[in-house]
Amino acid sequence: MKNTNTVWWSCQKYRSFNGLISFWSILIIIHFTTCNPVGENLSISSGDTARLSYAERFSIVHYDTTAVLTVMDEQRQVVQQYRTSTYPNSCRGVSACFQIPVQNTVAMTTPYLAIIDALGEAGAVRAVSSIMSLYNATLTHLNENGKIITLGSTKNLDQEQLVALGPDALFIPYTRTALELHDKLIELSIPVLSITSHKETHPLGKAEWLKFFGVLFNRTPEADSIFRGIEDDYLQTKQRYQGQHNKPKVMAGYARRGSWIAPGGKSYFARLLEDAGADYVFAENGDSGNITLSFERAHELGQQADYLFFISMGPVKWELIRAREPLINDWQSVTQGKVFSNDGSINAQGGNDYWGKGFLAPHVILKDLAMALSPNTIHPDSLVYFRKPI
Repeated sequence: MKNTNTVWWSCQKYRSFNGLISFWSILIIIHFTTCNPVGENLSISSGDTARLSYAERFSIVHYDTTAVLTVMDEQRQVVQQYRTSTYPNSCRGVSACFQIPVQNTVAMTTPYLAIIDALGEAGAVRAVSSIMSLYNATLTHLNENGKIITLGSTKNLDQEQLVALGPDALFIPYTRTALELHDKLIELSIPVLSITSHKETHPLGKAEWLKFFGVLFNRTPEADSIFRGIEDDYLQTKQRYQGQHNKPKVMAGYARRGSWIAPGGKSYFARLLEDAGADYVFAENGDSGNITLSFERAHELGQQADYLFFISMGPVKWELIRAREPLINDWQSVTQGKVFSNDGSINAQGGNDYWGKGFLAPHVILKDLAMALSPNTIHPDSLVYFRKPI
């Protein structure tokens, strides 16, 4: 038997029959509820499936006192399934089962912290990977008072400190590096949740992960309400700008060592550009992640674009970029000053909020893009996550 994640499920159902069911009957029950190969979806016949409008990387099935959370990869293959329970101690000693609400958590990336904070549960976070994740005064204050500690990245995680912390949930991205760490954490009895929110290709799909976290923190009504507000705002902006006839041509990405890295045509950012009324130069590309091309090829496309959106993990040093890649100075967008970078909100710790709070603000990012592409309508100074570096 390969998976013991659901023994508790049957135990709850049959607990009242303790003196009546034989030892062998119990073994049969356990067999049929636990012999499920890792990666296969468990077949559970009843329950209320939560409605998801945009997210494609998770599902939620609600029961009276429990829920089943399923996490999927980009091929919609099951990565892991998690159980939640409101019964005291029902998850003790059972892997992939979480007593809700979780109260002692570790958020290994800023987007998870942003979601937890939005749900009003920042006080349940005990550790983060880096101080750069602390994007507001409340979180910084918690860190300064020892309420939130830093553990390092997935490559250099302080496992000893993590074990001493004893969290009841650790949120970690489903990446190659994190997978190498995952099994080790399970061996250390750290309850891990692998998250694939970064694999979502729709901006609202990323934000809809609010509902996943809402279950774990017992904040489903709040999660639904926050998401509806984000969705309504996003769709209103999309309706206003997407239908314009003269769509400006847009180049996007960043230069690195003689290459140009750009969001693929089916990516999160490509969808934002489409909804903002832009004609993305890589719109016909079928990749949902980044694509890499030579700077010479990027130069050909860049010369034709009306706008350039420079995407960076940290602060953009535009003069350095122009010095390293002088051809970029000939681009139409550069000569006309129609260049924008996604470092308009750098927090006090030096982190780029576009990759943190921006995860939950696709409606704000969409407005930024729409305003940048319509400079005669709204002044660029009102942008939040983007700015004009030149």
